[in-house]
Amino acid sequence: GKRQLGWKWKTDVYLLGGTCFPFPAFLVSACVPFRPLKPHRPQAASSKMTISIIIPIYNVEQYIEECLFSVASQLNPGAHVECILVDDCSPDRSMDIVNEFVANYHGNVLFRVLRHEVNRGVSAARNTGIKAATGEYVLFVDADDYLFEHCLAEMLKGLGLCPEADVVQMNSLWLGGAPYSKRNGSVVLSSKADRLRALVSYAVHVNPWNRLVKRTLLLRHGLFFAEG
Repeated sequence: GKRQLGWKWKTDVYLLGGTCFPFPAFLVSACVPFRPLKPHRPQAASSKMTISIIIPIYNVEQYIEECLFSVASQLNPGAHVECILVDDCSPDRSMDIVNEFVANYHGNVLFRVLRHEVNRGVSAARNTGIKAATGEYVLFVDADDYLFEHCLAEMLKGLGLCPEADVVQMNSLWLGGAPYSKRNGSVVLSSKADRLRALVSYAVHVNPWNRLVKRTLLLRHGLFFAEG
């Protein structure tokens, strides 16, 4: 179902560091050595930081325009933003909509369009995006979802609490308004026990979207989505 990501932007941020758990279940897992983190005073996000948003495109002509508008409409993100759109040989009008939007867009987000030669599935599309990304952090967004206007700004504000964090997670809503994830206040999960407890209690959902993930973490440990 359609989701709103980055809900309740004034609060509700998770930060995880030194990740050492199957990271989320949709990814091929690898164990990353534990690296304890300490929370810091909030810091301003670096203006040079780049976030790579990765959106697979396949049969989403009903939703993709609203999704793209939500990316383009982020308020004061505090970072350079690139949005990588991966065409997985969509048979509908999705790419016509994408191409028209990108051709007429004039703003600060760098939109990049990549295309698979054959249909390979959403996991392969996300992997293509990871390999093409240049950002320090990646954010996976499904094409039938959209971001709240302050989503990126608040994620970076959360990152300022713990600049070494590998993952920053926000809350989300289903389209009907029911919370998919709901936390009040920022939480720093810096120990292995805290992270495992958060996983088994579903405080940290095992889905790829709605979180910033450090790109070097994925590349260094071969954390890619299982294809096929």
